[in-house]
Amino acid sequence: MKLFLAIFLLTACVCAVIAGEDDCPPENPPCDPLLCAIPGCAPNSVLKKRDPCDCCESCYTPKKQGENCGDPRFACIDGLRCKNDVCV
Repeated sequence: MKLFLAIFLLTACVCAVIAGEDDCPPENPPCDPLLCAIPGCAPNSVLKKRDPCDCCESCYTPKKQGENCGDPRFACIDGLRCKNDVCV
């Protein structure tokens, strides 16, 4: 039973490495969440991942339909996109 468990864990680790984010360029390695501490967001802000190869998440102020999203610190939510500085 222990041998089976050891083989299973080894296979899982190898598969995780192969399926991991090894496509990232060397200068921008995949994020290790333990090495990337994020200061607390403001109460009305949300965390949004910018890029799987970019370690740190950023705080964005969520914006709803019709609201201005022209500032890079703003992010449209609910599946909306920013078009001409307005969430649509």
